[in-house]
Amino acid sequence: MKRKLVQFFFPLVQLYWKIFGKPDEGVRAVITHQNKVLLVRQSYLGDRWHLPGGFKHAHESPKAAIRRELDEELHLEIPELQFAQTNDIGSGDNPTHVHIFTVSIEKTDIEHTSIELTDAKWFDLNNLPDESPAATELLNDFFQSEENVST
Repeated sequence: MKRKLVQFFFPLVQLYWKIFGKPDEGVRAVITHQNKVLLVRQSYLGDRWHLPGGFKHAHESPKAAIRRELDEELHLEIPELQFAQTNDIGSGDNPTHVHIFTVSIEKTDIEHTSIELTDAKWFDLNNLPDESPAATELLNDFFQSEENVST
């Protein structure tokens, strides 16, 4: 029921962003375990897979934002997140600056009780789902530029 409410109200949030401007900074985490990466489905973004994360609050550092998002969405507290890079996503005069963090974890049992997520799943880095074009592009750019594959 709560997920349905999020899906219902998300178009109103998008309308608000269109009128007043959307947040211009986001955070995402490349969470790996061996040769797998964790992707999530966000309830308000349909069936596409994404890297875990979200928007940064106004007076919040990017590292604090990704810690908050991972705790809220996946109940993960990760002490050793590493900043990797910042990507500009979107077109036009107001792209979103997405700060990418990376971590390799041992825990593979992931809780996703947040109303924002419908699923969380590990995928082989060489076999990402077709329903993840943005995550696939970001991961390809990340691993090509940084050569950061964790094993």
